[in-house]
Amino acid sequence: MKAVEGYKKQELAKSGFLGGLFGGKPSGNAWKELENILAAADNAGQVDAATVKKVCKKWGAKLNEESNQQRSALYRVAAEAAYKKALQKDDAAFKEAAHLAEALDLPPVLVKMADRGAKIEAYRCRCRGLLAGTEPLDIAGINRLFAYDYEEGLAVRKQVFGEYFNELFTEMSKVRRFSPAEEEALREKCRLLDIPFEFRSNIQNALDHFRELWCAENEELGTMDVVLSLREGEVCRCYVNAGACQRKTVEREDNLLEVTRRFAIDETVTFAGEKLQHPKLQEEAVVVVSLGFFFLTDQRLLYITDKTAVSTELDDVTGADFDGGTVITFRTAKGDVIYKFADESADVLYILFNRVAAQRKEKKLEAKTTGEK
Repeated sequence: MKAVEGYKKQELAKSGFLGGLFGGKPSGNAWKELENILAAADNAGQVDAATVKKVCKKWGAKLNEESNQQRSALYRVAAEAAYKKALQKDDAAFKEAAHLAEALDLPPVLVKMADRGAKIEAYRCRCRGLLAGTEPLDIAGINRLFAYDYEEGLAVRKQVFGEYFNELFTEMSKVRRFSPAEEEALREKCRLLDIPFEFRSNIQNALDHFRELWCAENEELGTMDVVLSLREGEVCRCYVNAGACQRKTVEREDNLLEVTRRFAIDETVTFAGEKLQHPKLQEEAVVVVSLGFFFLTDQRLLYITDKTAVSTELDDVTGADFDGGTVITFRTAKGDVIYKFADESADVLYILFNRVAAQRKEKKLEAKTTGEK
């Protein structure tokens, strides 16, 4: 036999010492035995009123208010299974569930309450099926079956999409890329669920940045118009606000004792009047020394402020290091050239620089090879 979906084989409770001594029986076994019968049945409609009464009599259970919860739970499983698999309103599964409600002598108000809960869970399940590609009906057909309008199921559909997207976003955050194809796939999922394609501002900002990184890696290098005197044939690939940096040795107080509130008087601490003085530490730090604009061209790195202009030939740059945050260090034979960028532009610029530098080397190699020929 094919088991009815949702019902599971239950282990019956044994009578305790006093119960066995005085002939008492665990009445809760009635509902467990009924679930076992349903789990072994082809459909919920095979359990009739006579079977229910027989099992209740066997275990001393009553079909009254005290057993409303147990009977509602048994019916809800059948109702949920019906809503999960039905393809039309007159599906036999609904009739079988209704037959079980009558057999359990379940009051109409409890039937409605169980139906409401069963529909929500089944609706959620079928929406997940839409995203997985296993659901035979579209969202309009599901809504008709459940007698839902657009708004009634919207919260559940958004929740299902949110669960799906959260898993996807976790993986996306590892690679930090969001391609047009991935966006279209997400839009298609939203169309399947009939929900708007929208995200919280922090998520949207992250997606926008992941898209910028993808574009920096994959799209054709563009040309930007700038009010700047460039060489003949030289083109600007991008420009951003930046700060020129230098490595400097800075001095700071070792105030760990004050921070942790664990004060101790020893040879490292002195007093100046009433002020507690901590020992001085020397450490190297990258310090911004000026603010200006950074230009990446197909030939140079340009940095321009109100007072100065610094030009670094791409041919002189042997490599670049990105700290994973905001600072890029360009290595040259004459020393490092360090710039600090905004959070949202540093990693994009690092990708663009590597592409432009590689393209520059290719062109030089091609020109050299052609010249040799």
